[in-house]
Amino acid sequence: MKVPSRLFKYMSANTAKLVLGSQKLRWSCPSSFNDINELQRMPAFKPSIEACKDDYLKTLMNFAYGELQLNKSLSPDSKYLVSVMQMTKGQGLDKDTLYRELSSLELNLSSLEDNLREETERYNNGDLRIICLSEDENNEVMWAHYGDNHTGCMFEFRHIDELDTPFQMAKKVTYTDCTPNLGSALDFLLYDERQELLAKTADAIYYTKTAKWEYEKEWRVMTRRPGEGKRYSDFEFYKEELVSVTFAARIVDENLTALVSLIKVHFPQCKMYKVQSVRGKIERVEFDG
Repeated sequence: MKVPSRLFKYMSANTAKLVLGSQKLRWSCPSSFNDINELQRMPAFKPSIEACKDDYLKTLMNFAYGELQLNKSLSPDSKYLVSVMQMTKGQGLDKDTLYRELSSLELNLSSLEDNLREETERYNNGDLRIICLSEDENNEVMWAHYGDNHTGCMFEFRHIDELDTPFQMAKKVTYTDCTPNLGSALDFLLYDERQELLAKTADAIYYTKTAKWEYEKEWRVMTRRPGEGKRYSDFEFYKEELVSVTFAARIVDENLTALVSLIKVHFPQCKMYKVQSVRGKIERVEFDG
């Protein structure tokens, strides 16, 4: 999905002063986010690994007996089972008998799913850094929640190709109350696609939230900073990335004056807007300071 040409960051007036003064944005570990269930929902296979057991064994047997041609690389476990089946076939055991014997075995397939989840969950620690932005430039609920009850600011950012700015890497958050689905477990069991599945699992964990958060219209950029010993990092951004600053409807005069001064000194190219409530609807209007 194409990243929007503009992304927006709502914040308090005090945070805005720090951002403008330092030319840095804070990227935080998800454990500090306001959603207590952040990163807690694990995706699932549908059909599940257990439900795919019979199809898995039958497909491997078809490979072993030459009734199916491989078009992908098998996973290490699948290769091993196919080699065992081929050896057994060479000893004269017929296919039906072999299938009955294998079906009675405890293959412990669920451990593969558990290992996949544990490997992904290891990234959910203090090393993770995420910056959250919105594609909505004037959202009343965002102003209330993240704009400090309509007293803060909203920054408008753009990606600059020649500077290889990080916003081009943003991914859209999916909002759903359903368990994220990785697809059928059969392909996971059969083929050597572990890295691809790890990526899909990570996307399901890091870029999926429940439907109640849909108003945020969020896009995220994620990175890691191991060994820093804290749960945030402040990263510089280019002055050219900041397109505009919008002041909330209730911003106090003292903060407004301070922010305008910082913008004129450090970001003279930056446009300014102010929110007004007009007949029950909030609008952004140009502000000359």
